Amino acid sequence: MGQINRGNSADRPSGDALDVGVELEGHPLYQQALTHLQRGEWQEAIARLSQLSDQHPENRQVKDLLDEVRLKASLDEGTRVEAKRPSPLSNRWIRVLLLANLIVILINLILHFGRDELLAYQRQWQLYVENRRRQTAVARLLQEGQRHLAAGDYESAARSFEEVLALWPDHREAREGLSEAEKMTTLASLYEQAMAMVEEGHWEEALERLGRIAEMEPSYKDVAQQMAFVRRQIELADLFRQAEQLYQASDWQG
Repeated sequence: MGQINRGNSADRPSGDALDVGVELEGHPLYQQALTHLQRGEWQEAIARLSQLSDQHPENRQVKDLLDEVRLKASLDEGTRVEAKRPSPLSNRWIRVLLLANLIVILINLILHFGRDELLAYQRQWQLYVENRRRQTAVARLLQEGQRHLAAGDYESAARSFEEVLALWPDHREAREGLSEAEKMTTLASLYEQAMAMVEEGHWEEALERLGRIAEMEPSYKDVAQQMAFVRRQIELADLFRQAEQLYQASDWQG
């Protein structure tokens, strides 16, 4: 750090004194500023000298010292900025050196292990990369399949699980997911058929399909209520048929 011109009390005119009988070097703010200057703490020194100048605006020595410190601070800041700015030439040389080191490493590997061993290592690395890619794809497809299942899109869920099995044939979670998707697809189809039969009044056919659903998934939708309703309709139909037969036979006694 360069020497800061503090002035000499013997050379200063009496008008440069801060107060009557008080020398500049004895002022607390001036001493604090000097301490910061010795440490290279420019902004702190500027702050103290600014306070001193505000208190004693008539003192020319303080103003000169403040200007000098500000100049040194700006020069020092510019030097740090230039030091931090990377050189394009140095970056290019770094890349060249890294590439050269990589080439040297490859040559040493070939010389040490031999060409066959290096090729074997390369194949192992490729297998590792392919396996990682497969695991990533499987995880993504499993998430998609589970999301489709939760949304009731069973066909899309089945496709996702089938893609997993194409990549990983013995994947247990994918097999279970596919089985669930196929079951839910069957249940949805049977339920749709049963409701169509109910609308048409085909009670026996509706009961048969509802019974198949109950065997596969007893808690599926409102199957239990629908079965009770259909059975009641069958009973009513039987009673109506019996009543009709009695009427036709004129057997009012029952």
